[in-house]
Amino acid sequence: MADHVAYFIEAVERDRALWRSIDVRLLAVYLDGAWRNLSTQIYLRPMTPEDTARLPHPVHNKLLRAEQHVLPINDLATLLDSISRGTWPTTGPDAVAFLCRQFEGSGSARTPYAFTYCQFHSLDTPYDRPNYVWSGHVLRADGDSCGTIMNRVPGAYNALDAIAQQHEYPFKRFDLLASHVLDTPAPTLGSQNAWCEVFAPFEARIDAESVRLEGDDVHYALLAGSPNVFGEVRLQVIPDPPGTEVPANTVLPEGAQWKNVDEDAWTLEGDTKTDAADGVAFALHCGSQPVQWLHLRKYRTHGRAIPLVVYEHLDAGLELLENWLSGDAKPKQGGQRQHQFEEAVGRLFMLAGWRVDVFHNRQLGDGVDVIAHHPIGRVCAAIECTTGPLNTEKLGKLAVRLSELQSVLPDVEVLGVVATSVDVAGLLVSTVRVATDNDLLVLHRGLLLQLLGRVKAGAGPSEVLDFVKREGSSVGRQQELMHGGRARLHDA
Repeated sequence: MADHVAYFIEAVERDRALWRSIDVRLLAVYLDGAWRNLSTQIYLRPMTPEDTARLPHPVHNKLLRAEQHVLPINDLATLLDSISRGTWPTTGPDAVAFLCRQFEGSGSARTPYAFTYCQFHSLDTPYDRPNYVWSGHVLRADGDSCGTIMNRVPGAYNALDAIAQQHEYPFKRFDLLASHVLDTPAPTLGSQNAWCEVFAPFEARIDAESVRLEGDDVHYALLAGSPNVFGEVRLQVIPDPPGTEVPANTVLPEGAQWKNVDEDAWTLEGDTKTDAADGVAFALHCGSQPVQWLHLRKYRTHGRAIPLVVYEHLDAGLELLENWLSGDAKPKQGGQRQHQFEEAVGRLFMLAGWRVDVFHNRQLGDGVDVIAHHPIGRVCAAIECTTGPLNTEKLGKLAVRLSELQSVLPDVEVLGVVATSVDVAGLLVSTVRVATDNDLLVLHRGLLLQLLGRVKAGAGPSEVLDFVKREGSSVGRQQELMHGGRARLHDA
């Protein structure tokens, strides 16, 4: 199996810039005059040995060692060679045996651990492993049953549980202490074989929850666990179905600026364009290694958005929605007309691909009835709905809500929109001017019906956004044109 160790070291050497230290997490018990491995997790870290975080409160007593050793990356070959020969460190009272068939009656002579290079652990199904958040190279060897080893310890499980319960961080069971020390889940340690596993992670991945596709516009988002990967990452965006040529170049801009969002977490977001009929495939590379594939299909069927197809099946020709937007529906109960209009405005944005929340409760919705979020751009629309003429009180409440939302979302474009079932001819010039002065966009009945027509024709979120900004800010000018350039007040 020496070849497997050599293959692993060769793979690490190809991307040596990614790793600078070796983090050894060791769990061993003292038995029959020697330390014997239960489980050892070895991680290649991007930090220098001096900067690698230390395990708080390790355990080293006469029965158990639950500890960490941090080594320079140059010691990798020596470390693996030593374990492959059966002990690490090689000599001395702290040497730990990594042996199979090490007890009498096992049927054959004891032998050192035999490593197997597991090729490459990927984030892609079916190769993913829940305990690893990154792709990486894996080298693994298994020994005797952990249950067999622990049962030979004086006091067996009870003795190990007692050590865990007396730890600085009291653990109810030994398995929980093992998970803490190994930095990996070990919920059923006794039912597993003893092991030694080496993991060389490529700390970059696609943020699958944040990628979006709208028309030819692609929004991508990457996550990184270390600045080491910044210059090593490449992202390809491939039309699905692919064209005759697969792009070889990365879509990431040169000198891309990653954003530090946590102690060991960075993000990079961006946009690109692709001629995609049904969707795209993202291919992420880090160093010499492809680390993740992600397929993203448009939520469309026969060229139309699926939510629109579903709703149109229930509301043929969108006639009900058109009636509710125009205020023509005659509900049986008072107040229901307003609720119908609010739901209709929210549904209009939803059918165009926005994420929508409609409020009917005055405690939540005073000053805003609908919140719509653009699926790709950082845009949020706060919409006040009314089935009557605009009035300054409602506009004032919306302006206050808009200011509050803009203060808590400084990096998001928050739009204030007032939607009314009244047509432009029924709007007072003075109230429209108040809306304009407070940076509020006005969607009157005519504009809402125009927008409905665009959505029926397949308009996406960005096309709707452009329409709302352009037409919602021009109602005052439209009124001036209607009155021959003289703004005629209707207050009388």
